[in-house]
Amino acid sequence: MFRQGIARSFLGFVSLCAVLSIGIISCGGDDGDNWIGTWAIATLDGQSYEQILKEDEGENASLVTNNWTFNDDGTMEAKMTVQISGEVSSLELIGTYTLSGFNYTLTLTATKGTGFFEIDTGDTEEDTGTWSRDGSTLTLNSEDGTIIVFQKK
Repeated sequence: MFRQGIARSFLGFVSLCAVLSIGIISCGGDDGDNWIGTWAIATLDGQSYEQILKEDEGENASLVTNNWTFNDDGTMEAKMTVQISGEVSSLELIGTYTLSGFNYTLTLTATKGTGFFEIDTGDTEEDTGTWSRDGSTLTLNSEDGTIIVFQKK
């Protein structure tokens, strides 16, 4: 009986360790120092993108798509879609990013821009600054003074 109790306790302990390990791995565990994954812009200079859109375009403006995907090979892509008075506008970007400590360089190339986001396809823009990450929040402090806060999706 005693040996059976020890065996059950040991198996219970091993099971608990396995569950905790899987939980830590699936939550990202050690990914607090990178950008890898899909994010959404939460705020731009302290205001939500939705607030900015409504202030600029009126109450009938809404953000439909807000996906910024950073890949582990240093490439990224972004897709944003807004709807203003029933008209849908979209923006698609591709680019690269590099991280050096808490400094970043982000190079974006426009591949599509319609309506509200009307831009010349092929335009490239580079942004540099510092970054920080706290769990599911990524903050970019651009050298031009802009602060962009992303939330992990």
